[in-house]
Amino acid sequence: MIFDANTDSLDTLKNRHYDVCICGTGPAGLTLAISLAEHGYKIALIEAGGRNASSARQDLYEGQTHSLNYPLSTSRLRFLGGTSNHWGGETRPLDARDFKSLPYHPLNEWPIDKADLDKYTLQTAKILDLDAPITQEDLFRGKASNIEPLNPAFRYSLPTRFGTKYYYEVRKTPNIDLYLNLNLVDIRLNAKHTAVDSFITRSYHSDITHRISATHFSVCCGALENARALLLSDKQLKQGVGNQYDQVGRYFCAHIAVPIGRAIIREAVPRESFYIVKDDFMLSQKCLSFLVSISSTGELAEVSFKDRLSNLLKGNLFNDDESTISVVLQQSCDSRNRVMLSDRKDSLGLKRIALDWQESSLDKHTLRIAATEFATALAKHDVGRMHVYDHILDSSIPRPLDYITGMSHPMCTTRMSASPTTGVVDKNCKVFGFDNLFVGGSSVFASGGVSNPTYTIVQLALRLSDHLHQRMSKVA
Repeated sequence: MIFDANTDSLDTLKNRHYDVCICGTGPAGLTLAISLAEHGYKIALIEAGGRNASSARQDLYEGQTHSLNYPLSTSRLRFLGGTSNHWGGETRPLDARDFKSLPYHPLNEWPIDKADLDKYTLQTAKILDLDAPITQEDLFRGKASNIEPLNPAFRYSLPTRFGTKYYYEVRKTPNIDLYLNLNLVDIRLNAKHTAVDSFITRSYHSDITHRISATHFSVCCGALENARALLLSDKQLKQGVGNQYDQVGRYFCAHIAVPIGRAIIREAVPRESFYIVKDDFMLSQKCLSFLVSISSTGELAEVSFKDRLSNLLKGNLFNDDESTISVVLQQSCDSRNRVMLSDRKDSLGLKRIALDWQESSLDKHTLRIAATEFATALAKHDVGRMHVYDHILDSSIPRPLDYITGMSHPMCTTRMSASPTTGVVDKNCKVFGFDNLFVGGSSVFASGGVSNPTYTIVQLALRLSDHLHQRMSKVA
């Protein structure tokens, strides 16, 4: 059934107990709910918004940022389907190296392997309505030793809007109760503070709270709100839930997109092309993973390569003759980058987010390596020539205000780890120290890699569903 907390009575919640209560209806929450419902479990699914967007609801995402600016409000959406409602449809799985520790970045390591997620490949492709991977041609013809075409490249969805695709399925599924316009305002613990007793919720039109009882609970509200929800639940534990080692909200990172220059390519580039750094070169240069994109060109003017290059140097080049070169960087897991709570409150009386986000020296080093290596490869193999922007190579030169573009891929704020001293959840997405509380979404990423996160979010949700099914089957 579907309930709207703004218009429907929720008195029946007093007498209901669910197998699993899930907060959030984006790719993580809806995938988890539907998968568990298929096993016959009774699911409560909470969504803080309605079926459609609302500026009043969206205002609750406003907050403060320090250092680098991050679009706290526009990077996520507070209605059914969550951030899938502005997903561009581009995605791919993480690379094998993204799960391994690096000598110069030990927090790169996940407590699981890529194979633990690859088993969900077919299910994920079906859920996201993905087309077949595109195989890219190599402009370097295999001669570039340190970079290679991104193959398999991105897969594309229309894109899938989870609220649209799954609304009617949820409505006709008897063992899912979806509660719209219902906000999670507190996580209530048992007397020993070892497990969750209930989620405390309220609507927008009343300050009366509603208790949702369940055996297991999962917070799937996105990387920013997941951390906020745990920190806000401080009535029984002063530091918040799952924050006994001051890890909740730390290691915030996002994919960083940076235009690094303009290039003349000998041949026309019919579609945007992507190149990824090879493992050995990444290790030898002590940098993180990066992806270089080359924008497409139109049909090249009937002008020789030499003359087009001369025009570039003179600043007279037509836009269709050149390619914009950009880099997408994996950002390092830096404990200084963190989601915190500010003193400002939203319309529900809850503290808003304060985000501290900055570049590390490793991030800056990776960017310079990416720019110099790609420009060198173009010239060395006579594929083209590139003008690297001065501020990329020389840190003393002021950078444009829009130098960095956050890709609205927040990650790692409830990081998965083998130890509660470096993370918030274990390998099964269970919050350390709590027997029945789980987290879904990109907040549990141990590190980000360079792949758009939606694919991995769905894989992790399917894996969590299997884990919960195994737990509940043993009890039954």
